[in-house]
Amino acid sequence: MKKIRQITALVLALSVSVGLMAQRKLTEATISYDIVINTSNSSPQAADLLDGATSVIYLKGTSSRSEMISSLGTQATIIDGKERRDYSIERLWGAEIHDHDDTGQLETIQ
Repeated sequence: MKKIRQITALVLALSVSVGLMAQRKLTEATISYDIVINTSNSSPQAADLLDGATSVIYLKGTSSRSEMISSLGTQATIIDGKERRDYSIERLWGAEIHDHDDTGQLETIQ
């Protein structure tokens, strides 16, 4: 009986400490990854155009920036958490598109 109590206390202590570490707040980070498309089809498909693309996401406080570079072109989105606005710049197939939105509208949709 004493051994069961010790094991139960150990499991409880470990679960509480793991739960506390899992709730740490992320305030700044850089996430990057390479996009790889594998298909069994010998002829190129639309998704194959993204093969070899790279994506990077920067997080700091309430703001973020994401960038994707592929054979189609580049795309960047900046979210300004303080001003509650987002900006998007796309350079695809030689065309450049600029866009911005008020992210406050997202709260009314959700």
